[in-house]
Amino acid sequence: MMIQPLLRKLPLLVALLFSLNIFGQLSDPIVNGNTTVCLNSSAILSASDPGGDPEVVFRWYRDPLLGADVLLDTRDTIVLGPFLLSGLQNYKVESYKPSTGETSARIPISITVSLATNVDAPVALPSDLILCFGGNTDITASSILGNTQFRWYDALTEGNLLSTDNPYNTGPLTLLPSIYVTSVDGSGCESPRVVVPALTLLPALAVPVPVAQN
Repeated sequence: MMIQPLLRKLPLLVALLFSLNIFGQLSDPIVNGNTTVCLNSSAILSASDPGGDPEVVFRWYRDPLLGADVLLDTRDTIVLGPFLLSGLQNYKVESYKPSTGETSARIPISITVSLATNVDAPVALPSDLILCFGGNTDITASSILGNTQFRWYDALTEGNLLSTDNPYNTGPLTLLPSIYVTSVDGSGCESPRVVVPALTLLPALAVPVPVAQN
């Protein structure tokens, strides 16, 4: 009978249909970043679409193990931490295409947090504490223990990684920024985040009004 040959080919047919993605599920994202960090450190993870589709975005979740996943953010790169407890921290990420509503499976990510090693909180000094409107300044970090790697963030927790340069240049400022810095040792362990001394930003000068001469 013709049924048995068709049944033997059914697994191949199902695999072909999934490879063509006719069921509306995207390919799993590719995740890169540091998944082993030290206490007080942050993990910086990036996701990408294996097919290179520019419409695909990435949704990151905290996995509480008990209960529903908690959406953290939608972005390509996310900063997780700093982690204040050692052990495993669990997260997930999925691909999402807004124009079609398609998603991938949620990929589990485990961050291993170990105890810190030879790392100390840095000291950060701006070259200028008082700036004109639109001005910029260099901020230099130093470490008592001699660590030479530093990370600059825009928030005390989570937030965005601004730079790994030292000194760090603020760029032109029209608003007072919040800037935090950490030192990083040779093992990649990170210190607690330290707030940079507050800057003073002078108001913009009024535009001069020409006076007509009689």
